[in-house]
Amino acid sequence: MRLADLVSEPADILIVGEPADPHVEDVLGYLDVGRVVVVDAESLPRVSYLLTENWLELSDGRETFASGSARGWVRRLAPAGWGHGHSIGSHPAVAQAAAVSLIAGVARAPGIEWLTPIDPLLIAESKLVQIHAASDLGIRTPRTVVTGSRDFAERELGSRVVIKPLGPGHFVTSNDTAAVVYATAVDLRDPDFSDLGPTPFLLQEQIPARSHLRVVTVGEQCWVAELDADSLPLDWRAEDSAHHSFQVSRAAAAGVIEAAPALARKLGLGYSSQDWILTPDHEEVLLDVNPAGQWLFLPESIGSEVSRAIAAWLSGR
Repeated sequence: MRLADLVSEPADILIVGEPADPHVEDVLGYLDVGRVVVVDAESLPRVSYLLTENWLELSDGRETFASGSARGWVRRLAPAGWGHGHSIGSHPAVAQAAAVSLIAGVARAPGIEWLTPIDPLLIAESKLVQIHAASDLGIRTPRTVVTGSRDFAERELGSRVVIKPLGPGHFVTSNDTAAVVYATAVDLRDPDFSDLGPTPFLLQEQIPARSHLRVVTVGEQCWVAELDADSLPLDWRAEDSAHHSFQVSRAAAAGVIEAAPALARKLGLGYSSQDWILTPDHEEVLLDVNPAGQWLFLPESIGSEVSRAIAAWLSGR
């Protein structure tokens, strides 16, 4: 007997994410129709599941989900930092890798229409993919190189550049402290950069910013929040107060409102969180796309509208 046979009305919405994630909770608060199951790699041990080549069933003890005419949203495969501290090859590390693999399989199950399918989401994490997509659409991005040679970098960009991670920007130190690698302005002629080292980084031209823009898209809808760049570090995330200082953009970034949804569409993203800047000459420049980024730190009017839009899509409205 299938799990779905145990209930008369299986849930028709599946959210892949941490049940306690504030973004998930906020979207759930706007879901006025449909039954929902929320699951991620960490919560899998508390869920009954069956995944075959053409069928998915999940039960969290309250609701049962069965693939078919259903909609889904991939927020995160696992909580941030989940699994850190386990030695590679250890039993806990192997078990967690299996859980992530299974939850990725859940996100690829047939019979579910996803706000953003998992494979475009994972592919769009690549900054190089983002740059190529933006170039195809005529969107300006900083001139970019990936190289381990200071001479090559200086030849292409000059000596004053921005260096940022090519891969994940978060890691855990040897004493289990969470750390962030921020985008940093450097001078390649500094003795510290006689060798860029073995770890690949992105190097980009420095472009002055008048303001930072956080742009959120859900389908063709777009919201823009603005942050004055004056007195802030190059990477605004390094300043705690900046996380609560964005304002609704009223007049600026008219081009972004058209370009951001087009870029998300090009990348196959039903939801996106994008970072742009406005230069002193009022030019709009794309810096980064986060296929599953946060939005609740933005002004409440934007945060609630984004949550409502995701809930409306999941409800088929």
